[in-house]
Amino acid sequence: MNSESIHEAEKFLLKSKISENDINKIIKKRRKEKVKAKGILTKKIENLNDVQGVLNKLGKQNSFFYNIKLNTFNESYDEKNNSYTAMKAEHDSREIFLNEVIVPGMYSELKSPSLYIVDAFENIRQGRKLTFDEEYMIETLYHEILHLAAQKWKPLKKGSSQCLAMETMNQFVSRHNYGELIEAVGGEIFWSKKVLLSGKGYAKKIKRLNSIKSTKSEKIKREFKQTLLNTDYDKLELWLNDFLEKNGGSLQRLLSNEPQ
Repeated sequence: MNSESIHEAEKFLLKSKISENDINKIIKKRRKEKVKAKGILTKKIENLNDVQGVLNKLGKQNSFFYNIKLNTFNESYDEKNNSYTAMKAEHDSREIFLNEVIVPGMYSELKSPSLYIVDAFENIRQGRKLTFDEEYMIETLYHEILHLAAQKWKPLKKGSSQCLAMETMNQFVSRHNYGELIEAVGGEIFWSKKVLLSGKGYAKKIKRLNSIKSTKSEKIKREFKQTLLNTDYDKLELWLNDFLEKNGGSLQRLLSNEPQ
């Protein structure tokens, strides 16, 4: 957690009804976490192996990041389906594959997702402000880490309503929680609002989900994350449908490809 975040957290805690003793314990714990994070990124980051080494360090502290392997693949922009895959995960082998193909106009610089991740981690190490694309790429990496962390993962048919519901939940959780990864390595979050509003992945679905009043609740956001990580993948559609019905939404509308 960066100093600004700690300061804001302190102000929030002081306004709450938590006892002064408990407030001091929470603040002390968060400051210790920040000091601990500084020891994660000590070596210059020059390639994906170095990034993998950082994730392995984190994995010794937090099983969420345990034994993650990074690899690469080459896949061009799909003009027919107007799609581009920046990263993908293989759950059983705990691998995340990062695309090395550069697509002109896809991002602000002529860089592949794999290079963006390397540069992002090195910039965090040097205390530099991340660009939007660097921070967004970390959010994309976190999205794939969520797939690896799912305790009851199972393959779903691509394009099915089960798969779309699962991916929408995964993206929602990622957009609201990717900062955990940045802060875990001692970095600062700069673009959270823009990532939330301008992220390309499942954009229409995330916009619809965020428009539901109850999803602004921190309690509901935590519930989404815990459900995603601990529920059978093929039952997430039912959970999401139930949530939407109780909160004035519609699964059919949420997963629709129709314009906003």
